[in-house]
Amino acid sequence: QFSSQNRVRLLQNGPAVYASWLLEISRAQSSILLENYIIHHDQIGTKIVEALIEKALLGVRVYVMYDWLGSLGTSQSLWRRLKQAGVEVRPFQPFQLSNPLIASQRNHSKLLCIDATVGFVGGLCVGDVWMGDPALGIDPWRDTALRIEGPGALDLCRAFDTTWSRCGAPLPEKEWMLPVHSEQQKGASIQVVRGLPGRARMYRELQFLLSTAHSKIWITDAYFILPAPIYEALLGAARDGVDVRVLVPRHSDLAIVSWASRSGYQGLLEAGVRIFEWEGPMLHAKTSVIDGHWSKVGSSNMNFASFFTNYELDVIVQDVSIGKQMEDSFLKDLAHASELELHPKRKYRKEIVRNEALKPKLGGTAVGSMNLLLSPQRERNQKARAAVARAGAAVLGMALRRPFQQSAWSTSTVIALFLTGLGLFGVWRPALLGAFLTAICLWFGIGFILESISEWKKRSVRRKIQKEQEKDEQAESNDILFDEL
Repeated sequence: QFSSQNRVRLLQNGPAVYASWLLEISRAQSSILLENYIIHHDQIGTKIVEALIEKALLGVRVYVMYDWLGSLGTSQSLWRRLKQAGVEVRPFQPFQLSNPLIASQRNHSKLLCIDATVGFVGGLCVGDVWMGDPALGIDPWRDTALRIEGPGALDLCRAFDTTWSRCGAPLPEKEWMLPVHSEQQKGASIQVVRGLPGRARMYRELQFLLSTAHSKIWITDAYFILPAPIYEALLGAARDGVDVRVLVPRHSDLAIVSWASRSGYQGLLEAGVRIFEWEGPMLHAKTSVIDGHWSKVGSSNMNFASFFTNYELDVIVQDVSIGKQMEDSFLKDLAHASELELHPKRKYRKEIVRNEALKPKLGGTAVGSMNLLLSPQRERNQKARAAVARAGAAVLGMALRRPFQQSAWSTSTVIALFLTGLGLFGVWRPALLGAFLTAICLWFGIGFILESISEWKKRSVRRKIQKEQEKDEQAESNDILFDEL
């Protein structure tokens, strides 16, 4: 559901984002909601914590949620300081022996909401790497966030309550949760997309937007490992003449993810997708701009974990002005990137400049070639028909031309090497391997038994409450009937 009349501002990189956070925190009057995957106990982390403590001591209600696994390295003294100041702090899904699989469902969201009127969402965690160090010549990690003022901020509060209530009682229903409505003003329409495990909300939104694109699909992503239907949507769009560009980090903080990501580049390049690798420090942004009209900013990467197993938070903005800013930012980033192109025998890296990045590149398909012979109006009509066809295929779950193909080197070979290594280790240390597998089996088995017992107890309590409610309703009905008689 979209909310309108929102003032949206695009923010880039840690220094600008954190400065805006601290400014709004200092202005808070009733409530502050902070949710993040990682909150480091470093200089910027301490600065933000001190700002929260200051407001809590002044009577502002402050709620902080961090992911237990993501913030595992954070000192416990940081959380104690917050709690001693009256801040309510919750770790999201700490380790549970009774539920081994819960470790795969992490809260990857990044959210700050002030007084239910101003909210921030983006890809930044809390840490010095997003600040850089000008004195040492270290640039900050490249990232993007949005500042949202208006009805969309209340939607962000509701999204916070979704995960907050997963770890305890929900937020209290008080009037401080209801923002003071200002006079109506023009602004952007936004949709807050709260990703939940198994729901694939952002996945379905993106699949539809990519499949209906007419002219441009420009994506920036930190951990780019596409599920098959999204991969096919990009292939289909590029073959139909849509300008598809992807910006990814050349040097990632997770090297194995970059390696796995490159395994799918060949098929994209063959279809006409342009792939650029960021040459600066870590590129951590997760953004998309489609047809200059739809923009997506948030925490979701284009991979299986973000789409299907994590708790994520993204915002889709329907606004031409924001779309233009997103496109300008993307082109600016390309000036610090290199483009990958296919070679008859291998891929090679080609340094590019901004002017070259601005040039359109025709796809290698019949549609791309025909566009040279069509009038602008006929070209637009053709692209619209192609977009409708791709959208229909996305809804029906069909591939338009060919199924998704992964590099054999990235799948079969890796699996074979892993199994071979595991087998050799078993030959070398059979007792150790057996003990490890036994421990894993016992952990999962006992964990699932404990989870089943816990669920059985919950159901028994629910049945008992339901029976008591039915008895009360029956007694009330009998009293009413007796009074009528």
